[in-house]
Amino acid sequence: MKKTTGKRGDCGHTSKSADARIACRSRQETATVKVAPRASLRHVLAPQRRRKNLDADTKKSSLLKIYLGGPMFSAADIEYNLKLAKKIRKEGFEVYCPNENMSINDKNRTDITAERIYLADMLEIERSNVFLCQVFEDAGTMWESGYMDCLSRKVDPDKYYGCIGLATDIRLQTPPNPKQPGVDNQTFYLNQFAVGGLKLSLGIYSNETDLIERLCRLRDEHHAK
Repeated sequence: MKKTTGKRGDCGHTSKSADARIACRSRQETATVKVAPRASLRHVLAPQRRRKNLDADTKKSSLLKIYLGGPMFSAADIEYNLKLAKKIRKEGFEVYCPNENMSINDKNRTDITAERIYLADMLEIERSNVFLCQVFEDAGTMWESGYMDCLSRKVDPDKYYGCIGLATDIRLQTPPNPKQPGVDNQTFYLNQFAVGGLKLSLGIYSNETDLIERLCRLRDEHHAK
């Protein structure tokens, strides 16, 4: 009696093995399914970081770059930030002032999202060497300063120098008076966690003159490397 053989498919089963062919096809189809990765900040940021080449931008720059952080929404805040940025630039620094970035801070536009603002400012922090923190109970400023503090301590201390504080509130000059507690207290309190972090980083200063002098010393150290 002549032995019958079936044609072999890609999976190696003969054409007579219907059940085996079905099982094999199922396995092949399952193997070709691609599962889309979950969206995460890492996946969003990675392409932008590659395009910007942040390491090259920062390390090859001859100017120390300052990120100017702080309150920025009132007319007085905007005017002060622009003047301070100009003053620091005159001393030979590159300055990123968010008020000047109309791609995320033009309030007449309707296409600007929270995610867009976050990603744009995070990229500028990563392209900077120093975060200038105007000490104020502003959530965005605190988030940014914490991010730079982490970069300077845990990521690349040679590239990221840390945070420097500017606290100009005149109430800080008022000495504590035990006879004026509660609502009569005329002194001003700063968050001590934030103060501690700034003091352990590049320091905290009560006026622009001392702040810029510290930045200039840091600039000289930067150029000496």
